[in-house]
Order: sequence, then C-alpha cells, then structure tokens
Amino acid sequence: MDNKHITILLVEDEILVAAIESQLLRKYNYTVILAVSGTQAIELVENTPEIDLILMDIDLGEGMDGTTTSRIILEKRDIPIVFLSSHIEPEVVQKTEGISSYGYVVKNSGEFVLIAAIKMAFKLYEAKRTIQEKELLLEITERLAKTGGYKWDIPSGVGSFTKGFMEIHGLSQKELTLEELVAIAHPDDLPSIWQAYTDAINNLSPFHKINRIIKNNTKEIRHVLSSAEIITNAAGQAVAIYGSCIDITENKQLQDALVEKERIYKNLFNSIKDGLIILKVIKDKDNSPVDYIIIDVNPAYEQILGVNQNERIGKSVSEIYGNAKYLELLGNLDETSEPICFKTYDKDLNKSLSISSFVIQKEIIGVLFTEILSGNE
Repeated sequence: MDNKHITILLVEDEILVAAIESQLLRKYNYTVILAVSGTQAIELVENTPEIDLILMDIDLGEGMDGTTTSRIILEKRDIPIVFLSSHIEPEVVQKTEGISSYGYVVKNSGEFVLIAAIKMAFKLYEAKRTIQEKELLLEITERLAKTGGYKWDIPSGVGSFTKGFMEIHGLSQKELTLEELVAIAHPDDLPSIWQAYTDAINNLSPFHKINRIIKNNTKEIRHVLSSAEIITNAAGQAVAIYGSCIDITENKQLQDALVEKERIYKNLFNSIKDGLIILKVIKDKDNSPVDYIIIDVNPAYEQILGVNQNERIGKSVSEIYGNAKYLELLGNLDETSEPICFKTYDKDLNKSLSISSFVIQKEIIGVLFTEILSGNE
C-alpha cells in the first residue's frame, strides 16, 4: 500500500507530543488526522471512512482513556489500532492485548520502532482479513453443500469443529469432549462407529462411514457420511484425526424411495400372469427403426414360450427369429402414442397371441401378450 494513500488517526491529548508524532508520520508520507480526546476520536472514526489505522494514546487526560475508546471504536468498525504509551507495566500491556493485537509502542522508542510497528500492524490486519475471507468462503461452501469439517486431538480427546459441522449436528460450541460427541451419535450405530475409528487409528488408514446422528438441537435423526485421515507424529503414532462430514439425509431418503419403488416394480413385474417383454428400439442413421433389443422378460414370458430368460435378454429380436417382428406396428411408438392392441397368429411360435404394447420412455416399449387357447377367441 502506498503511504500517500494511507490515513492515520492519531489520538493524543498532549499537543506538543501530537505535533512531533504527526510530523514524523508525514515524513513517511502518511496522511494524519488528529484527535485530542476519546470522544473526538469516536466521532472521527464514525464520519471519516478513509481512516486506515489508529495510533491510540492510553492516557488521554480527563474523560475516557484509550482502552475504553478503542473498545467503543471496534464495536463500530473493524480497524487496526496500535497503542502508544509511556507505561511498560505488564498489567497495562495485557489490558491492551485484550482489545487489539496489532501492537504496543512505548513512547520515545524511536522513529524506526514506531514506523516498523505501523507496517507490522497493516500486515497483521491484511493477514486477518485474508483469514476472514477464507473462513467466509468455507462457511458459505459448507452451508451450500451441507458439509462440515473437524479435527480430533487423540491425546486430549477433544475435538474442534467448523461452523458447517456444528450446523449439521446442531451444536452450539466449537469444542467437545469425546463423551459429549458420542451423545449425538445414534446409539444403534455406536458400535460400528467405534470400530471404524479404532481400525483407522490402528491401521493409520483413511475411512469413510455412513451413520445416523440425533441432531443436538432438534433431536431429529439425520444420516451423515464421514470421511477422515489419521495424522501421525515423527514417531509414526496417531495424534489427530482430520475429517469432513456431509448430511446425506435427503439423498438417503431418495435412495430408499427408489429401492422401494424397485421392489414394488419387481413384485408387479413378476406377478403379472401375461407375458411381458421390455424392448429397446434400435434405429439407423436416418432415425428409422430396424430392430429391438430385449432388455427384460418376466417369468410368465418364460412359461408361455417355454424358454429361459437368459437365452433372450440382451439379444436382438432379429437374432432370435431372423426378423424384427411387428416392427411396422411397434417401431414408431413414441411418448405420445396410444397403446396398440391386436391379435395375431405367430408362425415362429406356433401360437395365437393377444398382444398389447405401450411406451415406457423414449425408444423403450413394453409388450404384454397372452396365448389365445382354442375356445377363448
């Protein structure tokens, strides 16, 4: 940052000292604004957004001192504050450390010390801003992806967590003991969780584990995927676990619903008394149907035709019969087509059949058929 574009607020009640310090700062091309009291400093900070740093004297005579002024300013604005004081007592220095960590300069320490302290304060402030930006990016990313991170210190048994982890688990504090964390896990999943962590630590290997938690603030059951790596010391001993977690509850519910639909479909598919064959229509480069591939058949298909499904699935109809049966009727069916029903005598099968066809999705059709026995015409 070019010093010509840096504005420093100097808070000093002694006019002579303020004049000397202002002259010194201007020598290094800093723009200086002077405040002689805490009240004036607060007003200037509120109304002067171009102020980049504050040099704050601790003793400001009557009225509020520099530490009180700094607290009020920092409640209103995030800005680096470097304290100036003639005091070197540890209790005075410690008092300022609880307010701002950008520097403490003893008056009359010299020109070099003061300028170096200002430069260091700007470096610390920029480093703090960079960390805050990264933390914000992490927080937003975790919130959108429903993820979180954690570190588990093995010797102490204490874990620290990101905001995303806390939100997933419904926590209000960033550190928990092992016993406190265990209370969040679903009791039925605890044995497998312990086993996964124990194996990972003993084998020094990563692990991935899906388990349930009882969210701390709402008591709802959530499904979480945890992944972690074991960190070792120079002796190769496990000292920490670094990991991430993601809330997969909605995905798990969707997966369970799909599994249930698949089960219902299979039960229906297998229980239909008519023969059922699922076909994929094969088209040429001109988008004209030329054949079918058999995707699936039900048990009734096998019984009616007296064949094993393994002899049919994956083969084309023309491969089996030497021609693509009923292509002119079924090949051009699309999502808007009405089901087609017809009766026919199939010479290849030597059977009279009642056939119904329907579209399942684009280029996938289903064909239901039943044998017409004599007297059932």
